[in-house]
Amino acid sequence: MNPPAGQPLPPRAWLAALALAALTVVVFWPVRQHDFISYDDPKYITENPLVLGGLTWDGIGRAFVEPHFHMWHPLTTLSHMLDVELFGVNAGPHHLVSASIHALNGALLFLVLLRMTGLFWPSLVVAALFAWHPLRVESVAWASERKDVLSTLFWLLTIGAYVRYVSQPGLRRYALLLAAFALGITTKPMIVTLPCALLLLDYWPLKRFTWPARKETLLPLLREKTPLFALSALLAVITYLSQRGGDVVVASDVLPVMDRLANAVVAYARYLGKLAWPTDLAVFYPRENWALWQVGGAVALLACTTVVAVRGAARRPYGLTGWLWFVGILVPVIGLVQAGGQSLADRYTYVPTLGIILAGVWIARDLGASLPRAIKFTLAAIALAACIAGTRAQLHHWRNSETLFTHALAINPNNPLAHNHLGDLAARGNDLTNAIAHYEASLRIAPGHANTLNSLGVALETAGRTGDAERRYRAAIGRQPDFAEPLNNLATLLVAQGKTPEAMPLYLRALELRPDYAEAHFNFGVAFERSGDLSRAAAAYSEAVRARPTYAKALNNLGAVLQQLNQPQEALRHYEAAVSVAPDFFEARSNLARLLERLGRIDAAIVHYQELMRRKAASPQMLYRLGALLASRNRPQAALDALREATRARPDWPEVLALQARLLATTTDTNVRNGAEAVRLAERADELSGGMSAIILDTLAAAYAEAGRFAEAQSTARRAQDVAQRSGQVALAQEISARLKGYEQNRPYREGAK
Repeated sequence: MNPPAGQPLPPRAWLAALALAALTVVVFWPVRQHDFISYDDPKYITENPLVLGGLTWDGIGRAFVEPHFHMWHPLTTLSHMLDVELFGVNAGPHHLVSASIHALNGALLFLVLLRMTGLFWPSLVVAALFAWHPLRVESVAWASERKDVLSTLFWLLTIGAYVRYVSQPGLRRYALLLAAFALGITTKPMIVTLPCALLLLDYWPLKRFTWPARKETLLPLLREKTPLFALSALLAVITYLSQRGGDVVVASDVLPVMDRLANAVVAYARYLGKLAWPTDLAVFYPRENWALWQVGGAVALLACTTVVAVRGAARRPYGLTGWLWFVGILVPVIGLVQAGGQSLADRYTYVPTLGIILAGVWIARDLGASLPRAIKFTLAAIALAACIAGTRAQLHHWRNSETLFTHALAINPNNPLAHNHLGDLAARGNDLTNAIAHYEASLRIAPGHANTLNSLGVALETAGRTGDAERRYRAAIGRQPDFAEPLNNLATLLVAQGKTPEAMPLYLRALELRPDYAEAHFNFGVAFERSGDLSRAAAAYSEAVRARPTYAKALNNLGAVLQQLNQPQEALRHYEAAVSVAPDFFEARSNLARLLERLGRIDAAIVHYQELMRRKAASPQMLYRLGALLASRNRPQAALDALREATRARPDWPEVLALQARLLATTTDTNVRNGAEAVRLAERADELSGGMSAIILDTLAAAYAEAGRFAEAQSTARRAQDVAQRSGQVALAQEISARLKGYEQNRPYREGAK
């Protein structure tokens, strides 16, 4: 038995909602193994300093006052920040959070529909079709589209609060309604249409007015929603101000109004087609030039459906509500105000197609009223199973950027954005041939695209084709003079060619356009450093670090410049910061180890040299220094391990061979001492040095003594003493003389830490 509309829900409703949510999570469970993708995710999450900082009081404040990628949705931003705080930059949990919110939306939709209509099974089928339809994949599996699922959560909470208010009007219930909507407007601008959607619900299923509406009935309902419309207007202003000055909105001179109108009507028809037969779904659908018959057919479809919905409103009011819901809620994203380069997007259907699903299920309920219940359940089960199968198949394409954009190209080879992203992936994998091929293919489809020209320039420069790269950078700047990236890249290329004076104005222009452009500040610093202006180099590197506190290369270079400016403690601080944020940044770690050694912090230096050795990143010189430092700390075995690594990398280095021999001959550790090995190494070192190194001869003498060959030890020590005296090494000559007396008494030499 169905509960009366507006009455408290029975326990089975809550159990059904819980089951629906759980099954939805199961359907989308594969996202736990998905990666972030290269489209928008870096700007929204993986390379966004605000999000990467996690939840901080400063970050929370900035989320509310700073647009995020030219969009104001602070609550969505906070949700990303919370994910980073809890899980780090880990895509799997991030996706599962989105899937869980989507599952909650499906459950809420069922409960809200059941409360409004009193019909259990139709409400459940609508909610399941909504939750499991393949069109939902983009909103759930794309981390950047958290705003879709989160805004819909507050959309449904607002409707739930509205239904409670309608059933028993009161100030407290209206305040709850306003609070839910106010939170909703902080998640996504598209929620601006919600007050209009509430008017449609007033018609059906709440039945607060009849069609055609009379003014005396409609005006009180409009006045009732005045605060909601005011919040919508405020959101519209905030959205306009956030997008102004960005590249989100496409100007009318780029895409004429008539082209927008044509695309809009065709998009409505295409959305209906994708809802009915969800195949060939792609992350990006390029704009197309529609033939007159295609536009005319779409107009006819929309007009006929509207006429049928209006004329049938008396018998099937849900048809009119569902159709106007679909048409109206899509208006902000249908392309009349074009945002981005797509002709349509699956994510835009998240809430609008709910109207069509609702109308379709209720129409099917009416038409199949006489059918046996078993047949109804079978048909519903088939539809839901088909949705699940389609969703699972579509989820497979969202595993990572490569699978996503390869699939998009398979659907439409003339997809410039897909070529662009596949080019980026190939470039990151150092597959420059494929990268260049994809960028050039993208430019054949969309000639003169500044971002693609810049990316092609980077790939060409990396491939050593600097002349071709320079031409692409200049073409990108000519196409889009306020594009900071090619300005920076061209300037860096010119610096490498020795044309620093020509590069400097380009850096200044790039930084004028993007004051927080960390890479440009860094490259500006490199240019100053190369020209010998260390103070200005330090200032530029400092700006790069200010713009991106985790910029390891800038931290390392700043440390190196400060060290040259005789500020070792400041240099040390920046080296330590670089190693902290990038433990595998070996240049910074080696700089840190050397500076620590120079400052007399031997044990700390040893730690970093050993880490470099452990990671197979230490040069022979570093291994030699490590061996010497370990020997000075009376750790002969560890010192020998480091020195042997150095010898494997550089077998004929006499100093390293001699130091090993000295340890083996003179250490007090009986487990390490080995006279025969010491002699072999010292003789090889003496041979490589031409017998003219006093310290190596001294080591060879000690090795002979340890091996019991005292006569050879004595003669070799005298040679060492003679070479030391002739080369002015007076102190060493005196030390050798003292050791010689021991050899004359058949005593080997023992050396502690030195």
